[in-house]
Amino acid sequence: MKKVTALFLVMTMLLSLTAFGAFAESQPTVLRIACENEPAHLDTQVITNDCVSMISQHIFETLYTYDEDYNVVPMLAESDETTDDGKMVTITLRQGVKFHNGKEMTAEDVYASLNRWFEYGSRSSQIKAYLEKLEVKDASTIVMTFTQPYSAWKNLFAFINGGPAIYPSEVMEGATKTALTEEQYIGTGPYRFVGHEAARYFLLEKFEDYTPRTESVSGL
Repeated sequence: MKKVTALFLVMTMLLSLTAFGAFAESQPTVLRIACENEPAHLDTQVITNDCVSMISQHIFETLYTYDEDYNVVPMLAESDETTDDGKMVTITLRQGVKFHNGKEMTAEDVYASLNRWFEYGSRSSQIKAYLEKLEVKDASTIVMTFTQPYSAWKNLFAFINGGPAIYPSEVMEGATKTALTEEQYIGTGPYRFVGHEAARYFLLEKFEDYTPRTESVSGL
């Protein structure tokens, strides 16, 4: 099985996640990359440490991300619509996206992840002040209602560094500002967390059931 190991860092991302799979096929099956310090944990929702983001961006994904021109583009989201004079946002999710435990991502997972981030996230204070409610419309749709138009929401959703990474709902149950445990590092990214030895490495392994986006490669 293809594995990626690192001395505190698994890999940095210069190309989009959709491109890396094709790149990796022609490379040696193990890649080791060093980082300047050891992250305290990989729960990216509640920390903004750069080394954490360098590793966690391969394990976890957000609803949106940035292309090579720093435009916000969908990642786990399929599309969105803004109505009610900018106060209501309806987000349709991609279907068929799997978590590393084999479970398919649904609106319930996104709802639970966003709720935890709104309450305890490192970058959520601004949006939290304008959020009136978050609802699940159906299995693939969530709806956010703001007290007034708030155009910055999508940029905040695109941050993996301290941003709203999507976890399974069962992982989010009871989650607070306390970092998740290693057994809870379950995301939708192209690599899954395998293990960690203090002061030595974090080990990730290629996720064979990863579902990349179909657009041309651009940024993240």
